Amino acid sequence: MVVLGSISLAAEKAVTDSKESIEVNARKAGGRKTAVKGRILSEVGKLADKTFDYATSASNKLHGFVTYSIPQEKDGERPYVAYIYLNWGDLDDLIPRCSSNFYQNWDGQVKVQEAGYCSVVQEFAFDNAGNHEPKVGSGVDKLLKDETSSQVRWLSGIVGATDGLLVKIAMQKPEARGEIKAGTFSIPFEIRPKTDSEGKKDKNPEFNIQ
Repeated sequence: MVVLGSISLAAEKAVTDSKESIEVNARKAGGRKTAVKGRILSEVGKLADKTFDYATSASNKLHGFVTYSIPQEKDGERPYVAYIYLNWGDLDDLIPRCSSNFYQNWDGQVKVQEAGYCSVVQEFAFDNAGNHEPKVGSGVDKLLKDETSSQVRWLSGIVGATDGLLVKIAMQKPEARGEIKAGTFSIPFEIRPKTDSEGKKDKNPEFNIQ
C-alpha cells in the first residue's frame, strides 16, 4: 500500500452559506486527484459529529464518522445535507504486501430513514469492478445500485490495503436516522444540526488520502 498523503482535519466551523456543495468547490479548485480528495475530506471533517472505530485484528480495522447536518440551499426538496466517511482495511499499514492470503471482507451498506437520499460522492482506493462481480480473495470492489436511493451498498474485498467511501445524505429536514454496516460491523447513526452551545473539538484526527 502506498500512502500518498496525510490530511489533518482542523476542528473549525465550516462555511455553510455557499450553494455549491463541498465536493463541487473542492473540484473547482483544481489540482491532482489526491489534492481534490484531500480538500473534500478536510472540509467534511470539520463537520464531524460522532466518530466510530472497529477492529477484527491489528491489521484489519474500520474508522469513520458522521457529520452534523448543514443547510445546502435556501430552496429545494432536500435543503439539508450530511456526510458519512468510512475507511477500512490495513489502516496502520502493517501488512507488507497485497496478497489473497490477507483477504478480508468488508461488504456493507449505509441506509437512511426520514426520506433521506444517499449517494457516494468520493471513493478512496476503492477498486470498482464495474460490470464484473468481485471474486473472493481478489481485492476488487463494487458499488451496488439501489432503486429506492435510501441506501448505498457495496462489495469490498481487502487483500492487505485499504478502501474507503464518502457518502452524502440529502434530507428534507436537518435530522435523520439510519444504519451503517461494513463486514461484521454494524451501528445505528443519528444526524442532527450543530447547536450554538457546542464548542470546537479537542482532537484533530488524521487520515491517509489515497
